[in-house]
Amino acid sequence: MEEKQQKKLDSFVRAINRDIDVQIEDMRLAAKKQGEQLCSEHIAAAQAEAEERIRRALEDSEAAFRRQLAQTELDCRRAVLAHRESLITELFDSIHARLTAYTASDAYPDYLCALLRGESLSGAVLHLCERDMVHRTELQSLAGGCEITADPAISLGGLAIYYPQEQKIIDKTLDTAFDEQRRAFCNTAALRL
Repeated sequence: MEEKQQKKLDSFVRAINRDIDVQIEDMRLAAKKQGEQLCSEHIAAAQAEAEERIRRALEDSEAAFRRQLAQTELDCRRAVLAHRESLITELFDSIHARLTAYTASDAYPDYLCALLRGESLSGAVLHLCERDMVHRTELQSLAGGCEITADPAISLGGLAIYYPQEQKIIDKTLDTAFDEQRRAFCNTAALRL
């Protein structure tokens, strides 16, 4: 009987062990499933965080690139404008030198006389640069006795005719023509950036 009881007891222990093994296996599978789910959630969260950091880094990089590009474009435009200004200055310095050389040439007195032709000089005052006062005698013969004075505002040459009664000036100076040409050139010489 004892053997029978031992068999029953062994059978009972095996049944309990099977139930426990099944429960342990269910618990292990549930824990494994829960671990995989937690791991999957952590991986998804880490991946989302990494993607967000990459997106922000990309936006920051793009913004920095746009700022750097804008600064480079601005620097290039400034350099082009500075070079343009130096070319204009060089060009007009050359023209100024040629005008100065022309005013020292033998043809210049004829030019001054030509400026007076066709003008009614009655009651007028002629303004010349100091250097051109050497041509006063030649101009006096054309000017019909009008007053001829040196004007410190005229440096290149040419002349200005002032009519005091009318408060009118006819400016035929090389200074004004030079300045107007430079302004016109700067305003119309197209440079598109």
